[in-house]
Amino acid sequence: MITDGGPADPFAGLDAYLGLPHVSGLWMSPGGSRLVTGVTRANREKNRDVTALWEVDAGPAGLKQPGC
Repeated sequence: MITDGGPADPFAGLDAYLGLPHVSGLWMSPGGSRLVTGVTRANREKNRDVTALWEVDAGPAGLKQPGC
């Protein structure tokens, strides 16, 4: 359920699809304890992309296969 007033199907039109955040790259720390990715999305004015770095849990709990 989408509650932010956005389109119900982001794949229904090109503008809605381009408005989705997208992941660009994964970087692992040398020790293997941190995994970072860049997440890019449009700014509030929708005239420029903004990238934020997100840290992904790279510990044993974060790397379990689904259903395990």
